[in-house]
Parts: sequence; C-alpha cells; structure tokens
Amino acid sequence: MSGFEVDTARLRQLSAAFGRETGPLARQTAAFHAQARAVDAAFGLLGASDEVYNAYISKLNEFVAGLENLRSGLSAVAGGLSRDADVYDEADALTAPGQL
Repeated sequence: MSGFEVDTARLRQLSAAFGRETGPLARQTAAFHAQARAVDAAFGLLGASDEVYNAYISKLNEFVAGLENLRSGLSAVAGGLSRDADVYDEADALTAPGQL
C-alpha cells in the first residue's frame, strides 16, 4: 500500500526487548515472594496475630499475582509484536511486484 511502511526489524527488536524482561521479572518476583513470606520478627516481639498475619499474606499474594500478570502481559506483547512483524512481512511478500 502506498504511503504505509512498517519496519519489521524494529518490531522484532521491540519484541525481543519485552521478551528479555520476562525472565528477570519472574526470578525477581519469586525471590521477593520468598523473602516477603519470611516475616519472622517483622511484627515485633509479640509477633503477629493470626488475623494480621493472614491479612498480610493475602495482600502479599495479591501483589505477587499482579507481578506475575505483568510478566505474562509482557510475554503476550512480545509474542504479538513478533507475530505482527511476520504478518507484515508476509503481506509485503504477497503484494510485491510480480507476485499477483
């Protein structure tokens, strides 16, 4: 199509950049979750009541789920950008002069 161009190499670079962040984010999330669960004396000398501890763990789990959703979203965006680049390349190949 005249006047419309997509740099598929740049789309793939952006896809790779998003993809590279998913591994470190997963590792950091797991490390954070493990450390944050180990509350030991975090609630003072008396310790946490079951109610306070359970509320803390519930909020921690919600936060970790949010981080996991972020990782999943980054992965989905990376895959979508890569697929878009493939489709644009295919469309260019199919509409190149001499292909019709």
